[in-house]
Amino acid sequence: MKKKKRISKKGISEILATLLIILLVLAVAGIIWVIVKNLVGSNVEDIEMGSTRILLSIDNAQVILENNIGTAKVSVSRDSGEGNLTGVRFIFSDNENSYSIDRKTPISKLGKQTFRFNSEELGVDVATLLEVSIAPIYKAGNVEKMGQITDTSEIEIDTSINIISYSLHVDLLSTGGSVASSPGGISCGVDCEQNYESGEPVTLIATPEVGYAFVSWGGDCVGEPTNTCVLTMNAAKTVTATFTTTTIEYLLTVSKIGAGASVSTVTSDPVGIYCGADCNNNYISGTSVILSALAGTGYTFATWSGTGISCPGTGSCTVTMDAAKTVTATFVSSATSYLLNVQISGSGSVASAPYGISCYPDCNENYPAGQTVYLTATAASGWYFCPDSGGPGGWEVDCYGQHTNPCIITMNSVKTVTATFSSTSCILQTE
Repeated sequence: MKKKKRISKKGISEILATLLIILLVLAVAGIIWVIVKNLVGSNVEDIEMGSTRILLSIDNAQVILENNIGTAKVSVSRDSGEGNLTGVRFIFSDNENSYSIDRKTPISKLGKQTFRFNSEELGVDVATLLEVSIAPIYKAGNVEKMGQITDTSEIEIDTSINIISYSLHVDLLSTGGSVASSPGGISCGVDCEQNYESGEPVTLIATPEVGYAFVSWGGDCVGEPTNTCVLTMNAAKTVTATFTTTTIEYLLTVSKIGAGASVSTVTSDPVGIYCGADCNNNYISGTSVILSALAGTGYTFATWSGTGISCPGTGSCTVTMDAAKTVTATFVSSATSYLLNVQISGSGSVASAPYGISCYPDCNENYPAGQTVYLTATAASGWYFCPDSGGPGGWEVDCYGQHTNPCIITMNSVKTVTATFSSTSCILQTE
């Protein structure tokens, strides 16, 4: 009989010590994970906003009287961090509720700007506000995002201060540019109005977009010769700015001819021409315009033609717009043969060359497209056919106006010819 092996007190102590060490290791690992997680979380904005974080700071936050109206005034500074800052979110608090409002006014790197808020726009009496926090609004690619809160400040209430301010309003009278102010507050076209303290100098700078140029100021900046206008805010002021395109444009005109032109279309890439109804368009100099022809049912596209183009074949036509240009698209019937119908008025007969019609009784024949057919009329006894005199009788319909016998006709469509015979003799033509 085997004896049971007894575990000594020393062995139990060693086991407990090992377990304790394992638990301590796991606890430390957990703490490290929490720290790493928090670090990663805290740097999410850094990753999304670029290699350097956009940091906004509150320089001053106070409630004062402005034009005898309670106004929350917050001054904000931006650091040198990279990133496409498009605005600032303000979160005001009275210790019971918070009130958020966005101002879509960018602040340049190392720039400063003062923002003003009244009770009406915040939905709360500004005199009850205790603190304000700010967070950057920025663009990551084409997506606008909200950053983390970067600063919080208590609000100083001092209604003994009553400053006088005036409104500056900017209107853009055309597309193609924007107007910004220094000190900040105006970034028009997004934010085109701002109050400035009485006597404060404000510089407006007009910046054209690519392909445009600044033309002139109007309103309180009228006559300023450059794209910069300096105003002293001693009254409410309104300023207009006008821009114009600097690009050269040329007119491209498309015309359609031939059988089926009325039921066929020509389109362009870039868009602008759908001919059809819209057969001309202006294009910026240097633009390559691709024209495509679509023939209507029963027709085919034949050729491109025009001055200054080279478009052989029946594919698309690429036109370089280095001058005004006209392009003609020619369409033809896709039929391989056409019907010729002959009708007789009076007494006589009509025969064709090449053979096919001997009317009566055979008055209809299909001929290949493009075939030239000669029709000869022969009057019956006592009847007259007079195409080359003053009548009576002669050719009608698709041979009308031909004063010869035979009539010559080209089969490029369905044709009908009437030969009219008269029982009276031909009238001789006299000079």
